[in-house]
Amino acid sequence: MRAVLARDPDYWGADLADGGPFLDQIVINFLDSPGAAITALRQGEAQMTSPPPDPALIARAAAIDGVEVQSVPSLFFEHMILNTAAAPLDDPQVRQALAYAIDREQIVDVLLDGSVPVLQSVVRPAQLGYAPAFDGYAHDPERAIGLLEEAGWTRGDDGIFEKDGRELRIPVAYSSESELRRLTARLMVQQAAAAGIRIVPTPISSDRLYGSALNQGDFTAAMAACGGGGDPSLTGLLASDEIPTEENAFLGQNVYR
Repeated sequence: MRAVLARDPDYWGADLADGGPFLDQIVINFLDSPGAAITALRQGEAQMTSPPPDPALIARAAAIDGVEVQSVPSLFFEHMILNTAAAPLDDPQVRQALAYAIDREQIVDVLLDGSVPVLQSVVRPAQLGYAPAFDGYAHDPERAIGLLEEAGWTRGDDGIFEKDGRELRIPVAYSSESELRRLTARLMVQQAAAAGIRIVPTPISSDRLYGSALNQGDFTAAMAACGGGGDPSLTGLLASDEIPTEENAFLGQNVYR
């Protein structure tokens, strides 16, 4: 799949001092994975790409003759989407426990070489109204355990909490093409287990994840990137009328529900 942006012959700024537009077209190719984009760059099939902050990918790009790697702050971020309508994440105490069980600092340090900051809000530091709302959820497995015990969960012989005959099991979907998310999921399995939570990594194709699973609520938790413009409004992400439904043809952005 590709998008071709053609030169506008009626561009309003053509008569200004610098003139323009300066390119006849820009071609954006949508490839299967970030790794495929780096390969296209190496083979001369692409002139630029914007990979995730994966040290392995960035090292591959930096090794290509003539390629300059730049690292700048972005309005995109990696996060875990929690389906608050799906058990066991329909319980606020389970969601809080999961937040305390995951060590985000360790994920950044181990998998990203400390190259990016830990996200503390869906509003990014460069945006108006930023406040580090998430810094209250520092890694604290003991607090996670306490919350689950308050909610009536008890630890089984294998150390995983259970309640009403079911274990505390959270499938986490991610795009099967992403090596970084695979490694992230594997690390979160270890972190969550220390707090009695079983995370089950669930790789699925990007087509399925973004084409149906998120919009139709066919998931419990998922890892994905999110971003947007400089406007710090969260209406598109969190408004109730943005929940994907038949009425909006499942096109709403509030997949958190």
